[in-house]
Amino acid sequence: MSGPWVTRGSVLGGGSLINIPDNDGIWAPDVYDVDGTYHLFYAVSKTGTKNSDIGLATSTELQPGTWIDHGSIHLPPSPTYNLIDPNLFFDLASKTYKLAFGSFTSDIFQVDMSTPPLNPTSPPRQLEANGTSGTEGAYQFQWFVDGKHFYYLFFSSGVCCAKASPQDSQELAPPGDEYKVMVCRAEAADGPFTDREGRDCIGQQGGTMVLGSHGANVYAPGGQGLMWSEEARSVVMYYHYVNPQIGYKIADFQFGWNKVDFESGWPVLVA
Repeated sequence: MSGPWVTRGSVLGGGSLINIPDNDGIWAPDVYDVDGTYHLFYAVSKTGTKNSDIGLATSTELQPGTWIDHGSIHLPPSPTYNLIDPNLFFDLASKTYKLAFGSFTSDIFQVDMSTPPLNPTSPPRQLEANGTSGTEGAYQFQWFVDGKHFYYLFFSSGVCCAKASPQDSQELAPPGDEYKVMVCRAEAADGPFTDREGRDCIGQQGGTMVLGSHGANVYAPGGQGLMWSEEARSVVMYYHYVNPQIGYKIADFQFGWNKVDFESGWPVLVA
């Protein structure tokens, strides 16, 4: 996890089959190994609009030049949500795949997926909403605590990089409005989700903070994911953040990770 990380090349160097005029390229890749075939879900969008779609590419080798682009997975467009930030999840209880997506507009949604996970098989249902702060970048995770099966919905709340640009503008969101990592928990993969204080994560703007800005070197952490690390012998959460001592350009965003302790039933970051 600590690197060094080496750039190997592009997954879809020629772009996506999804044709959205004036799009800002391919966003938010999410990779899942499905019986030896890597499924990479991605978003194509125009910043600040709902002109978006989610696509899929597959490879058995996980190397540049081996990916087959399948284009759109045909989620229905809607003014209610934005088709970005996909995340695939396999529910151990039902043995089915779920895909979470959505960003800012009505926040986080989920659909059931076919097996293998190529297309949605259910209408979208809402998992999380917060009327005071936009949320995005959902990541679904499951863990057993004292034999009980819990489902966790991690998401980024606040403003990531709306003011960040290739230029070093020094204009990220002000303190309090910036990205932070939140979590809600449920006893079923499709909810209902509540936070640690018992607030509903749709109707009561629930959400428990897992990681926020701290110290002089970590600002606006988000874009999180979780995985089991053999190296760390622990579940780890990885994320990006801004180090103000380095710079505010998107190219300067940093990669961080921490071990996660679930002993209390709620995720707590440790060194």
